[in-house]
Formats: sequence, C-alpha cells, structure tokens
Amino acid sequence: MVLFTNTLASKIALSHIYYPALISKTVRRPYGLLYHDEDYPSSHMCNHAVITDHSGDLGKIIEDITAFYTGRGLMPVLYTSFHRKAYNVLAEPLKSRGYAIGRYPDGSFFYYPKNVRPEGSYSSNVERVRRPGKEILSMFSDDDEGRYNRMVAEKLSS
Repeated sequence: MVLFTNTLASKIALSHIYYPALISKTVRRPYGLLYHDEDYPSSHMCNHAVITDHSGDLGKIIEDITAFYTGRGLMPVLYTSFHRKAYNVLAEPLKSRGYAIGRYPDGSFFYYPKNVRPEGSYSSNVERVRRPGKEILSMFSDDDEGRYNRMVAEKLSS
C-alpha cells in the first residue's frame, strides 16, 4: 500500500516520521523505523516504531517490533505514520497482540501494549526555551515548510 505521495500533506507526515532520528538512535528495518533511547525509557518520542511499508506479514512485523523493545526493557510503542489508512490496516493486528490504542491531543493514533511497562526511572532537566537559538532553528529543514516553521518559532519567542 502506498502511503506517501509528493503532496504537501505527505511531506509534512514524513518530516514527523523522520524527526526522532535527531534525538534518538534509529534502526532501519525493511518495513520501517525503530527509534530507541534507553536513557529515556518513558519517552514515546525517543522510543517508538513506525511501519512505513505494510506489504509484509504484519503479524511478524509486530512481533519483531515487540521483541526489539522488550529486549531492551522498553515499552513497545507504535506510531501509525500519521495516515488514516495505516490506522485501519494496523488496528486489528495490534489489538490481537495485546496492544491498546491511545490518542495524541491532535488526534493522531499510537499504540502500546497493555502488559509491558518499562522498569526503572530516570530524571531529566527540562528548561523552558525563551528564545530559539541556532541549535533549535537548525533542526528545521531548508524547504518552504522549514523556513515557515523557523519564522513562526522566532515570532512566537519575540
């Protein structure tokens, strides 16, 4: 199933899918991406999978994802690649393997299993950004969307 085209909506979705590579380790599989960072086990942004190719055996793919994360002591989390078709294709195979459905505030779906919880705790120093510096602004792409987002970040912080 083709999920992404050359439309602006597809480009935005792809930027969201690949963004976590900037903040966590990435393992590429034929079916998609596995982001992980054992230093931040409770962060879904740092620890989640995205299936970008649904043409394989979804049962085996889900089992591989589950084994990957549980083998590292992490809760398996799966994002649906910001595409409604992806949600429809993945919902039943995930539910039948013990995954529950969650929601983001913007309505995008993600999945995580009911019975696996990360062990241990971590602490993190969080500071509010008052003005985006070069490091933050450099994370935006150089295309029209990235330039727009840089401009918005700069205006909102001034």
